[in-house]
This record gives sequence, structure tokens and C-alpha cells, in this order.
Amino acid sequence: MRFIKPMFYLLFEAACDSLPNQPQETIFWRLHFTMGALFHTMQLSGNVDIGPKNLHADINAKSLINHIIPYITAGMKAR
Repeated sequence: MRFIKPMFYLLFEAACDSLPNQPQETIFWRLHFTMGALFHTMQLSGNVDIGPKNLHADINAKSLINHIIPYITAGMKAR
């Protein structure tokens, strides 16, 4: 927690600067959910067999980044 809290504040400030038309409370919650999704994704990286057996999800760092960046970007920009 010692490192996460200062990092969260820096990201919050950057997000507020980048999204001036969004209320700060909205940015706070979206960033909170984003951090949870990121931590969960990092934890999954190559360690867990997820999804239906007929879905051959490629779980590697590059694939995860390619999926999560558009997801996070859309969530932060949503109205």
C-alpha cells in the first residue's frame, strides 16, 4: 500500500488533467476500477487457464496489453 497510494494519486491527477470535462468523483471511481482490472490482469498473466475449453485465449503480456488498453481507454472517456 505504501507505493500504491502515491501512484494512485499521480494517476488521478494525470487523469483529471487529461479529462477536464469529467467530474473528479467519476474519474476517481473509474481509475479505481481500472487499477483493479490492471492488477487482476497482471496476476492472470500466463498463470490461469480461463474461459470455456473451446476458447483458446492467448494469455501473454502482449495479448493482455492489446486487450486491456482499449478497454481502459473507453472506460475512462465514457460519458
